[in-house]
Amino acid sequence: MKYLVDTNVWLQAILGRSHAHDVVRPLNEVKPGLLATTDFTLHTVGIRVTPTKPDQFISFLDDLIARRVNTLH
Repeated sequence: MKYLVDTNVWLQAILGRSHAHDVVRPLNEVKPGLLATTDFTLHTVGIRVTPTKPDQFISFLDDLIARRVNTLH
């Protein structure tokens, strides 16, 4: 079983929003290869994060690769 992670979940974690602690722990506990996201989500996160925190977006992409997050089209 794979888990589809929505844009808002990633943004909570990346931007340290009020519910970041609620999403970071479960994301860290899932085994690599069991998470999925969409290409639309990647674009949306990039548009939202890159203008103010480009280094965090690069770290986000590196983390997706390390976790072997599948991208759905």
